Amino acid sequence: MVLSDFGLAKRLDQGQSSYLQTGNHPVGTTGWLAPECLTGEVDLDQGFDGSSSRHSRYTDDDGPKRFDAPKPKHGRLTRAVDLFALGCVYYYVITSGGHPYGGRYDRDRNIIRDEKELSALDSYGEDGFEAKALITKLLSPEAKQR
Repeated sequence: MVLSDFGLAKRLDQGQSSYLQTGNHPVGTTGWLAPECLTGEVDLDQGFDGSSSRHSRYTDDDGPKRFDAPKPKHGRLTRAVDLFALGCVYYYVITSGGHPYGGRYDRDRNIIRDEKELSALDSYGEDGFEAKALITKLLSPEAKQR
């Protein structure tokens, strides 16, 4: 298997992430977001420079909220969110379309609860064992463990 970026990728500094909001569009894809993004532990509207979007999804007023999550604690986005998504992508590729957190409508809930199912990798022998170890690390519910 070969992963390629076709020259579009860039090297990130320590603590950086490519996970930034563009305009008024929410970032990320439902079912593929890291748990800290789903629970509001990081401010998805805040850039690396500390600037904030004028349209926050976590508001005190009657404005839109993406999830029933607490207001962000203004943690910074880090590459840990990218590593989580990478773990989901690895699993998807190896299992020909499977998702470690189940069906489309259960994924966000399962990500928050850390209820993943990686047993499909067991049928790949030694390679599956190594893949399972890597993916388990990438899907750690604790960002610092990724």
